[in-house]
Amino acid sequence: MINDTEITTTLRIVVQVTPGVSMVFNGSMPTEVDGLPLHPLLVHLPVVLVPLLVLFALAYVLIPPVRQRIGWAVLVLAVIAPVAVFFTRWSGEKFAASLPSAPNGLADHEKFGDWLLWASIAILPLFLLFGALERGRRTAAGRAFTPTVKEGEEAPKPRTDDPAATGRRVVMIVLGVLLIAAAAANAYIVFESGHTGAKMVWYTGS
Repeated sequence: MINDTEITTTLRIVVQVTPGVSMVFNGSMPTEVDGLPLHPLLVHLPVVLVPLLVLFALAYVLIPPVRQRIGWAVLVLAVIAPVAVFFTRWSGEKFAASLPSAPNGLADHEKFGDWLLWASIAILPLFLLFGALERGRRTAAGRAFTPTVKEGEEAPKPRTDDPAATGRRVVMIVLGVLLIAAAAANAYIVFESGHTGAKMVWYTGS
C-alpha cells in the first residue's frame, strides 16, 4: 500500500520516420528529431515567420495601393507566426529542463521568448480591425459619385455618401500607429531572442 506518494512516469517512444531519421516522443509531443533536441530545429520557424510578418504588416499599413494584394499574406502570417513562437517556446522549456544545469543567459532568452509570444499575438487583432476599416473605406469610395454638370455651370466637388469617413480615418491612423509599433516591437524582440540564444550557446557550448 502506498500512502502520500505520487508516482509519475513519462512515456518515451522512439519512432523511426525514415531509415536514417528517428523522432523521440516524451509524452504526446516530440522532443528530439534524429538525435537533436527539437528546440534548435524549431527556432528557424519564428526566425523566418516573424520578420516576414513585420515586413508585410508594415507594407500593409504604409502602402495603401498594395493592401488588397497582400492582406491575405498578413492574415496567414499573423496566425501561423504566434503558433510557431508558441511551440518553439514550449520546446525550449523542455530542452532547458533536460539540461543538467541552467546555462548563463537562459533567463534572458526565456524572457524574450515570452515577450515574443505576446507581441506576435498582438498583431492579429490590430490587423483585423484595421483591415475591416480599410474594407469599409474601399466600399464607400466605390459609392462616390460626381454630380452632372450643365453647360455653363461650375463643376461642384465630387460627393460621397460616407458620413463616417472622418471618424474612420482617425481610427485607422491610431490603429496604423499601433500596428507599426507592434511590428517594431516584434522585430526588436525576435532579434534579442535569437541574439541571447546564440550568445548562450556560444559562450557555454550548450
